[in-house]
Amino acid sequence: YLGITGNGTSLTPSTWKMSGPIDLRNCRFNGIFFDHISLDFESEKRIHHYRNLKMTRSDGFVTATVLSNNLESHQILVDNGIWTFPPVTGMRAFYPKLAEKLSPYRFRQAPSIELSGSIDARTPEQLGSAKRQHDLDVHFSSDQPLDYQFLGKDLQLDQTSGHLQITGETIHLTDFADKTLNGSLVADYRIDDPGKEKKYTANVE
Repeated sequence: YLGITGNGTSLTPSTWKMSGPIDLRNCRFNGIFFDHISLDFESEKRIHHYRNLKMTRSDGFVTATVLSNNLESHQILVDNGIWTFPPVTGMRAFYPKLAEKLSPYRFRQAPSIELSGSIDARTPEQLGSAKRQHDLDVHFSSDQPLDYQFLGKDLQLDQTSGHLQITGETIHLTDFADKTLNGSLVADYRIDDPGKEKKYTANVE
C-alpha cells in the first residue's frame, strides 16, 4: 500500500515534495527479504526521509525514528535505530561493505543493538581517491555466546556488551566487556584502514 501525495514545479520527480504512508509485505529491500516494512515517507527533491520505520523478519526486527537517504551526497542517516536480527544481515540491507566489517563478531543469537549516525554509501566509482566518511555509533549487548577470533584462536565470549564507533574508515570498539575462560575480560580495540594496509591497536585485560 502506498498513499503518496505531493507537488512540484515540473514533471521531473527530483523536483517534487511528497509525503505519505507506505506498507509493504513479503518484499526485498536491497536484496534482503522482509516480511513487513512500514513507514511514513517524506521527500524534498533528492532527500528521502523514512519516519517511524519498522522492518520485520522471522529472525527479528529493525526500527528507527528517522532513516534519511541523501541521493546527492549518498549519505544514509539513522536516528534512534534499534534492531534485534543478526547485525550482519541488518547492515547488508543498508550497506553491504560495512556488513563485511561486522562479520568477525559472530553472535550465536542476535544481540540487542542501538545505533545512530551516518553511513557513507558512495560506490567505489563515486568515491574515487577520497576516504569514506562513516560516522556511526553502535551500542550492543547480549546474554548469548559470541564467537570471536583472537590471535588465531576462537574464543567463546558470554554476557557481551560494548560500544562500536565507526568513523571514516576506522573501527573503534570501546567499553567491551564479557565473561570468558572462567574469568572476565574488558577491551579497547581499534582498526585503522587507511588503504590496503591495516593497523590494529588493542588493550585487553
